[in-house]
Amino acid sequence: MATDDLVTLGLEMTEEVNQADEEPEMKKDEEIKRFPSAPTGFAGGSNVDVEPLEIGFRLLVLGMDEIDTSREQFLAQIFVECLWESEEDWDRWIEHVNKLTSASKILRREWEHSMALSNFQMTMEKECHKMYQESVRAACCLSNHLGRRTNWRPVWAPRVQFPNAFNRVDDKSWKDGVHCMTCIEGKKYVVHRQQFTAYFNEPLELESFPFDSQDFGIFAMCLHLPEKVRLTPHFFMPTVQIIGDGFDTIPEWNIVTSGTKEGRDWRISTYRHDFTAFLVQIKGIRKRGFYFINVLLVQFLLVWIPLFSFCVPQEEIQDRFALVFTMLLAAVAHQIVTEKYVPIINYPTWLTYYIYGSFGLQILLISAIAWVGENENHENWIMREKNVIIGWALIALLFYLCMALRAYALVLRERKKFGQVNAGWLEDQNFASLRGNNRRSSSVVERKRFLNGDSANANKQDEKKSKRLYTMFTDTDFSNSSMQSPRSDLGAECPDP
Repeated sequence: MATDDLVTLGLEMTEEVNQADEEPEMKKDEEIKRFPSAPTGFAGGSNVDVEPLEIGFRLLVLGMDEIDTSREQFLAQIFVECLWESEEDWDRWIEHVNKLTSASKILRREWEHSMALSNFQMTMEKECHKMYQESVRAACCLSNHLGRRTNWRPVWAPRVQFPNAFNRVDDKSWKDGVHCMTCIEGKKYVVHRQQFTAYFNEPLELESFPFDSQDFGIFAMCLHLPEKVRLTPHFFMPTVQIIGDGFDTIPEWNIVTSGTKEGRDWRISTYRHDFTAFLVQIKGIRKRGFYFINVLLVQFLLVWIPLFSFCVPQEEIQDRFALVFTMLLAAVAHQIVTEKYVPIINYPTWLTYYIYGSFGLQILLISAIAWVGENENHENWIMREKNVIIGWALIALLFYLCMALRAYALVLRERKKFGQVNAGWLEDQNFASLRGNNRRSSSVVERKRFLNGDSANANKQDEKKSKRLYTMFTDTDFSNSSMQSPRSDLGAECPDP
């Protein structure tokens, strides 16, 4: 009997030891679930195919208050929303919500409103957009109370940055952003919203200045490996919206606020295999009236006024030279003033050719005056002056005709121009891959390929890897069926309000 008791006691002790060994492993597994899954092969283990966590990304451009061509930057106000699934955060959210809603009827109503889409089948329609906005707005209102009383924040949040933004000023009502949770189609989502104003760097293409049109880019970059976390188009709302009421404060530009299309105006894609990047380009067409009146017309007058020097008698040729030289110096001074309109660039613009062509016409007129005065025969002066005036006028008209045809061709080219992809982080010569492989800075062709969806660094190994590109949701249905989750068996997962 004593032997049986000892055996039983030994088995119980063995079970307790096994349970103690299993508890740390269970805790470790629970901690891992709090963060997005990462492939173990990257850490040195076996390669396991794990679906990355998808971050639904949405950006609204609320307005552009300033575009500075000379500094190559613009000021914009944007609204950003990130959406991702989270089971761990939902339990913490419910725990805090129950404490607040049990003591406040107002917060209870907000909670019920935020749960209106728990079993609702979402479609890409305006009515669903409105319901989504109201639901998340109610959840954000509830989150403000949670933040004050419990300092609630999600366990994990994606690291999304805007590399070409600087001098950022957060909206006072939003501060560094608002987190909340909602349940849609039986899935639990964390929603992060932020609104801020910032200057954005944008290297401009000014060969056609002042007949140019520019693509002002806003970049977002997810600082996680694509195998772990990646940006995707928003699950329930249009990914990009440009609000047309906030662009009237820029007198020099016409901003195109409609017709955004993936591949032409925005894209989410893997870049250099190290992160997922988002790019939206806002099309702006420069208004030319200011430059016609204050630059082109002034230079035109400074070129043609010296023709009146032929009204001065030939015997006073020094007065003719004085008038022409005065106009030439005035043109040089005016050119120095116009330099503030463009940045320091290493290539000529259309305006550069126009101004230096005007200088050439004035210098040619000075040479013609000297050639007329070279002949001492007074009878030939009148004939020579007529020939000089007619010849110079024909050359000047030919120059202006060529410049007009060139301007017309540039305007047509700007209308057909696909766009550019420029940002400070894309131009960094010291850029190094997160995986340790140094790679060259992206060229203009590579930057354009990013919008096209082509590989930026194509090689034999990269050709075997198919890049996943995302299609913009239309206003009627989902373009990507994989974004829709089964709704019949998931409705019971979200607790009733």
